[in-house]
Amino acid sequence: MAEEGKSKSPIDEAERLLRIGLLDEALAGFDAILSRSPQDLRALMGRGWTLFYLCSWPVRADRWAECYGAFSLACRLHPEEAAAWERKGVVAASLGKDEEALEAYTRALELDPERFVQLWDWKGQLEEKLGRIEVAAASTRKFVEHPWDFGSDEIGKTPMGAYIGE
Repeated sequence: MAEEGKSKSPIDEAERLLRIGLLDEALAGFDAILSRSPQDLRALMGRGWTLFYLCSWPVRADRWAECYGAFSLACRLHPEEAAAWERKGVVAASLGKDEEALEAYTRALELDPERFVQLWDWKGQLEEKLGRIEVAAASTRKFVEHPWDFGSDEIGKTPMGAYIGE
């Protein structure tokens, strides 16, 4: 956190704007950072999250393709970042790109299976939608049979919270 009287870094300020819901301002901040540092993972993820929230409002739903592009770019530039793959999958599923969503979910689970356990359930739902009942059942079973730790500090954190260090 910035000391009293000192200004925050541009990335901290853009993330603050995102957290308080000033989405257009946050997007402008992330875009400014990316114009100088196009591979900055925090800015790529922040831009994707901002677009995700913008798309969640019916008035702004036309930005889903842009949101998908933001997370796809994050995956391409940072293929080891499980959170980027998780979000790419969520957005792909929202756009009806079921096979791409499954691929993204699979990659996120390969990279960080404990952090994204819920993806087994989401994979199962997509596999069922695609008529792959046995595969769907296997995925859903992995979700249901997971040894949940309800005392974990991770329970109740948002995916974005994990990204910004909540």
